[in-house]
Amino acid sequence: MGFDKEGSAPDSEASETKTSPKIPPNEDAVDGYHPPGINRKASESSLCPTEDEDDDDEEEREIELGPKCTLKEQLEKDKDDESLRRWKEQLLGTVDFESVGEKLEPEVKILSLAIKSHGRPDMVLPIPENGKPKGLWFTLKEGSKYSLQFTFQVSNNIVSGLKYTNMVWKTGVKVDSTKEMIGTFSPQAEPYTHEIPEETTPSGMFARGSYSARSKFVDDDNKCYLEINYTFDILELLEAKALLRWKESLPNQSSLQTWTLAVNNENLTSPCNWFGISCDNAGSIIGITLASSRIRGNLSNLDFSYFPNLACLNLSSNVLSGPIPSELGSLSKLTHLNLSMNYLSGFLPLSLSNLTQISLLYVGNNLISGELDPRLFSNWNKLQFLELHNNNFTGMIPSEIGLLVNLVELALSSNHFHGFIPSEIGNLTNLDALALHRNHLSGPIPSSFGNLTELTMLFLHQNEFSGTFPHSLLNCNLLVELLLFTNRLSGFVPQGLANLTSLRELHLSENNFSGPLPQVCQGAKLQLFTAAFNNFTGPIPKSLRNCTSLVRVRLHNNQLSGSLDRDFGVYPNLNYCELSHNRLEGLLSAKWGGCRNLEQLKVAGNMIKGEIPEEFGKLNRLAPCSNTTVEKETHKKNHNVPIIVVSASLSWLILSLALFIPYALSRRAERSRGSKEAMDVQLVLDPRIRTPADEETALEVASVVRHAVSYICVEPKSRPTMRWVSQALSEARTNV
Repeated sequence: MGFDKEGSAPDSEASETKTSPKIPPNEDAVDGYHPPGINRKASESSLCPTEDEDDDDEEEREIELGPKCTLKEQLEKDKDDESLRRWKEQLLGTVDFESVGEKLEPEVKILSLAIKSHGRPDMVLPIPENGKPKGLWFTLKEGSKYSLQFTFQVSNNIVSGLKYTNMVWKTGVKVDSTKEMIGTFSPQAEPYTHEIPEETTPSGMFARGSYSARSKFVDDDNKCYLEINYTFDILELLEAKALLRWKESLPNQSSLQTWTLAVNNENLTSPCNWFGISCDNAGSIIGITLASSRIRGNLSNLDFSYFPNLACLNLSSNVLSGPIPSELGSLSKLTHLNLSMNYLSGFLPLSLSNLTQISLLYVGNNLISGELDPRLFSNWNKLQFLELHNNNFTGMIPSEIGLLVNLVELALSSNHFHGFIPSEIGNLTNLDALALHRNHLSGPIPSSFGNLTELTMLFLHQNEFSGTFPHSLLNCNLLVELLLFTNRLSGFVPQGLANLTSLRELHLSENNFSGPLPQVCQGAKLQLFTAAFNNFTGPIPKSLRNCTSLVRVRLHNNQLSGSLDRDFGVYPNLNYCELSHNRLEGLLSAKWGGCRNLEQLKVAGNMIKGEIPEEFGKLNRLAPCSNTTVEKETHKKNHNVPIIVVSASLSWLILSLALFIPYALSRRAERSRGSKEAMDVQLVLDPRIRTPADEETALEVASVVRHAVSYICVEPKSRPTMRWVSQALSEARTNV
């Protein structure tokens, strides 16, 4: 667009064109001979003013070039002149004369125009038919380098002396004029590509603002093939300066070393090349992704009004504190906002309701408090992922949350919400995961949950729900994880759970359920099944006998009956089984020796008889446990098997203390080293067990979760869904 005079080629020199063939100038003719058929008179109908607008004070000259000829006629002339024939072949190249027709006038069609800038995608400019783009055609940043590239096609005849001219005005005063000789070209089917040498937009107070310009493509006959009248802007680096002001307010800037406007070769560095910053084709910042960058400080000095095109803001897993700025609500194009795993406090600003394009909102694992304003949900029509878990929210869950009909994941867990669950949640028929656990929610589980047929994860544990098991949940036949433990639910559990063939985890512990255990694992791959601390009666379900996928089972503290040796099968993946304090009878069967991964088997408080089979000696992972029960204390001679009885003798107590004290001291030393980082992580409570995981597990979980959230915005397909985080927690869980 013609600002950098030093970077432009002189008018007499043509820039390199990337495709061939290119016509040599006439002075290359053999012996200085200029064929009369090639020299021609300009067509009056093709003339358009160019040189007079350039103010070059050049005297217009009209030259008699002679009559024009078609390409076929050119070849027919002087056929006997060998040197002239070779010159014409060089001139015309591999032209298909059958396709060029008999037209005298050449035709040049400009196919595309693009502004190229290093480190950013090419800005392809639409070419209007009338040559007048509507409104602002493009925007450039001050001090930025760019080049213009265009492709064109030549047909019918040779185009001679094709050149590009451009003039720029600001407030009516011409500030720049550029002429670029492109060259002479023969017609061909393949388009030509030409790139103008790189230029630099001016910078400074007087350079910023709006410009008008006119670009033309003309040939030696002054025939104009394209004229475009347009406007463009040169803007100040306001976004970059806003980021630098925020950087200066932060105590730790080690990860932001690339954030600088230092002059490099007399040009300002572009913020589009800074760490964590992404831009659109026009150079405007559209993404700020600084997850896990060890940034401390707050957001009060980051002026969001300078980022009108910001679409993604990811500051997760840092040490940011203070309130969430209400100015975030001015980001009308924001689609992804991730502020999770920080120390942000205060209220959730009502201005966030202005984010009409938002599809992902993560502010979990902070210190945000207050009630959720129902007006927040009025404009979030495109919201798919809402995670507010592990904060200090209070009050009731607003019924207006049912307006978010496109939600796929909703996490309000680990807060202080109370009252009933609004039945309007049943309107969220696209929900894949719902986490409301660790609150003070009460009342019955709404029957409208039966509408959530896409649900695969439902976490309602550790609340105060009452009433019976909601039969409507049987409609959710895609459920993979159902967690209802530690509530006040009562009554029978429907046997229809057997129809949930995708179920892998079922947790019913610490309620007031009664009646028989539900039939589960019929066609499903159930791995975790807990129903402890209830009033279940009757025999062990037959479906459990052949459930070889089981990994963890907790059925203790019920009134279950049956036989320990007949009602249980072989579980190759089982690592933890607790059946204590029931009414089980029978023997410790040798079949338990087939559970090769078994680490703990607890059957105390039952009526188990007999000897411990020698197969138990082959279970290398099985740990001695003081509540493993056998009635007889005898064993066969020469049988090298572990025998542990219910009575806690003094010798066992001394042995336990001798083993425990060194272990406790070593764990204390480990915890002192890792406690600080563990305290920084609030997402470490295991959602499937009542007791928190230990700090070693916490650090492992923190690592995988922080790794996952860092991909938001950078790789949307790798978004860390609740299922992903749940899987990470499950894999890192200790047996409690």
